[in-house]
Amino acid sequence: MNAKKINIWKILFWFALAVLAVFFHSDHFLNGDEGVTLNGAWNLYNHRHLYFDFFSFLPPLSFYLIYWIWLILGVSFWSAKAFSIILLLAGAFGLFKISEHLRSHPINYFVPFLFILISSWWWIINHNFYYLVFSIWSCYFLLLFLENNTRRHCLAAALLASASIATLQQKGLLFALASFLIILFFNKRQFGRRRFLAAALYVLGVAAPLVLLLFFWPLSVLWQNLVIFPLFHYIEANRLPYYLLFLASISWLLFAWPFRSYDYRRWALLILSGVLIISCYPLPDYYHLSMALVLLLPMLPDLLDKLNNPAGRCRRVLAISGLTWLWLWPVSHFLAFFFNFSFTKDYPFLDYIRRECPGQYLQVGPFLPNVYLETGKLSATSFDILITGHQTAEQFAQAAAQLEINQPVCAVTAYPASLSRFRHQLDNPVDNFIRANYQPVFTEGSITVWKYRNQ
Repeated sequence: MNAKKINIWKILFWFALAVLAVFFHSDHFLNGDEGVTLNGAWNLYNHRHLYFDFFSFLPPLSFYLIYWIWLILGVSFWSAKAFSIILLLAGAFGLFKISEHLRSHPINYFVPFLFILISSWWWIINHNFYYLVFSIWSCYFLLLFLENNTRRHCLAAALLASASIATLQQKGLLFALASFLIILFFNKRQFGRRRFLAAALYVLGVAAPLVLLLFFWPLSVLWQNLVIFPLFHYIEANRLPYYLLFLASISWLLFAWPFRSYDYRRWALLILSGVLIISCYPLPDYYHLSMALVLLLPMLPDLLDKLNNPAGRCRRVLAISGLTWLWLWPVSHFLAFFFNFSFTKDYPFLDYIRRECPGQYLQVGPFLPNVYLETGKLSATSFDILITGHQTAEQFAQAAAQLEINQPVCAVTAYPASLSRFRHQLDNPVDNFIRANYQPVFTEGSITVWKYRNQ
């Protein structure tokens, strides 16, 4: 009877957590980061070929995940959101499984709750979030392998790391490299030849699925789009102050100090979390850094359970305090949204476009690609982002030429205050073409709808 009662409470807990996840993520805003993923899937749905018909510097998996969901459930923002919430719960369960693997304790239920709480500020229809879920489960199977030395766990960790690379290349590669080194040097149960064979199996499991990409795209295209372009353009266009990166590093150090004498599994978690923090160097904002630090959450029960122990109590309190900014920030933002009843927002300019802008094409820029899906139109160019310093001069010239050929009835420009961090310059071929050939017909805040002068 007691076991049945415990199971009922577990079911109620996970149900309540699912309700909380839905509650936190029942919003519908126009966000450029979500728009990149949604518009990539929207292009695929409309038979456009990735890297040929439309440009992206991201790997294909996040686009195809939403595309496949749409093939099953139909095209809508909410089907993509529902899928992402399911992944959110999968990530929460993965962190719970990691904490249970480290030590079974009722406090472990605090871990998925805190993860859902932190996620309340995240945009979850996004490659960064999908990559995180794959990384969490890869980490779980890696820890199982370090404990049990079973090949299936090593292979599962490798395949999930491969999926993380196919979702977000630079972070996934760093995560996979760190995991490989952990297998090679932190594997306390295998020695000599067997340890190298395990590392080789991991490399094979990571590489084999990625090789399949060559059946769909030439190596030169993948190299140019996924390596060269982000390496030389992404970092400069997204440069931010590094104070949050410094804060995250201090949080990691405070957290790592009490665990300096613990076992290799906890140090594997610390190493992977540290690598994720380092991978945020190109864009060290709260969104990316908070995701990097969630791998520390499964070790929180160790600290909470021993706070009554005078030895090391100060270090443990400092470690827990160092992570408070992770949940204080999203909760404050969420409460601001909640008390202003702004879970959703009406966008009259979208209704205007649907009503007054016939034709297949639309031009939206510099960075609001959600509009294409919301209006059921396709980009008149090969680009869903057109930010100076991010796109090259050649790409801007190509986009302007495509605009002249396709001549969409309407164009949309959005210059919110948040765009200032990109240092976008209005004197560029695309913005100049719009001002020369279109006239403003509708304004909503920082968003302007332009209509072709001959219409």
